Amino acid sequence: MTKYIHVLLILLCTVLLSCAQSSNEMQFIPATDNYAASVNIYTPSGELTQYYMSDGKWKMNPNVPSPKMTISGSDYRFQYLSGTETLAPMLFAYSAESGEFQFFSLVDKKWQNNKLLSKGKASFSSKNLSMEFVPGHENGSAYITAYASDKKEISVLAMTDNKWSNIEYFPKKVN
Repeated sequence: MTKYIHVLLILLCTVLLSCAQSSNEMQFIPATDNYAASVNIYTPSGELTQYYMSDGKWKMNPNVPSPKMTISGSDYRFQYLSGTETLAPMLFAYSAESGEFQFFSLVDKKWQNNKLLSKGKASFSSKNLSMEFVPGHENGSAYITAYASDKKEISVLAMTDNKWSNIEYFPKKVN
């Protein structure tokens, strides 16, 4: 009887562990002139592990730590943007539960709050959001798209006077 209990406990632990691991996200970052190709693994609790390609193997990058989240909510999700010669790598982080988001820049092996891009919040009736940050360029401003999991709401946010706000041109309700 005890043998069966041990087997059931092992199976239960295996199922719970695989469910926990399945909620992690991965992001492939192509190689640039300045950086090797890399893979980021993100956990819903806000942990980040980066691996870079070297000699045909993925090696953990000790120079890219996890950020210290200062937004409320849970189920954190991320978008990493590679750096350039003049711009540090950036991280867009948000809570899929609360809709709050923030930006980080990687400076001296530490994530610091990005001074140019403020924190903000996308407000939805849904508690399961997906967001994407689109960086600005010389011909266009940066913006964020936010989608509700039920696919019935969308918000396009732009920065005005150092605050993110909904672009009213785009209706929030999709259908």
